[in-house]
Amino acid sequence: MNPHDSWAHVYDLVNQESFGTLYTRLCSDTNHLCQQLCQQSPAGRGTCSILDIGAGTGRTAIPLAQQGHRVTAVEPSVPMCEEIRRKAAGKDFEKNLTIVSERIQDYQAKENAYGLALCLFTVIAYITTENDLTRTIQTISRTLKSGGLFLLDIPQIELFRPDQSYQTQQLQRKVHIARQLNEENLYFYEENAQITIGQKTIRYTDSFLLRRWSDEEIINLCENNGLISQEDQNQFLRERFGWTGAAYYLFRKT
Repeated sequence: MNPHDSWAHVYDLVNQESFGTLYTRLCSDTNHLCQQLCQQSPAGRGTCSILDIGAGTGRTAIPLAQQGHRVTAVEPSVPMCEEIRRKAAGKDFEKNLTIVSERIQDYQAKENAYGLALCLFTVIAYITTENDLTRTIQTISRTLKSGGLFLLDIPQIELFRPDQSYQTQQLQRKVHIARQLNEENLYFYEENAQITIGQKTIRYTDSFLLRRWSDEEIINLCENNGLISQEDQNQFLRERFGWTGAAYYLFRKT
């Protein structure tokens, strides 16, 4: 079972209830940034080919497809992929979406296929081994066109705080994160929640491993694979998204 399989059908609502206007702001700011980056990609002001890694329920892939961009949404959770399909079914933008239920490190994409790659909303933390991280970055580098852009966020230590709880009229949610004793930066994530929709109460549990990668580890690996950190824009990204608890970085393929 993959993370979030058990509650994919309520994932959007749970996050909206948990984080409210902050969640709305993050999604809006992220989609606006991605649209700006499309104009800096090899496509220029035309439509862009985009690889969305860990696409979830499509909170970035769908708005970009609606804007006319060609988006490949790679997501290992089958139920999450089904949510993307449900949202896109019968819509004009459905033809702009390709949905792949697979881990990014296993994804056999064409070389030089994309102008923009995205790894957002703490997805990098779900990659828990050095081998899988290396394969992921290699895949991204291989599939980007020359001059293509890679945007990711790296969760900082505050996002791994041990106990978190969220409660609204609809939602009761408790999250526990514990560092594994045998590995300094490996964490066990567990949550229990219930959410009420109309007259129906849905209960779920979820658990999986996370890893806290350092900024230096990610930057070095990217640059060793031909993805060059864009320091002039990264300062702007840190200022714009610093409130999220994650560090945002932009890289360009040589």
